[in-house]
Amino acid sequence: LTIIIEVHLENERPDRTAPMRARIAAEPAVQQCYSVTGEADYLLIVTVASMADYEALTQRLFEGDDNIRRFRTSVALGWLKSSMQLPLDKVPV
Repeated sequence: LTIIIEVHLENERPDRTAPMRARIAAEPAVQQCYSVTGEADYLLIVTVASMADYEALTQRLFEGDDNIRRFRTSVALGWLKSSMQLPLDKVPV
């Protein structure tokens, strides 16, 4: 399963987000993590084998962290495109 998680924080100060960022960086199920503008503060792309694994993941990443206001989950039903290729065909000299 590919799951997209929006994380909404209480406070974005580096000292308040450091523990969460460390957990995310160490978690193999997290494929990508972005600090973003807009409603959410972070956007995570995760891959898990089952919803039970997803529930365990959210407990590891978010449970007990009083700086996490909430998180919202979207489960990918399919994909149109998946690539990590960078459009660098016109590199300045």
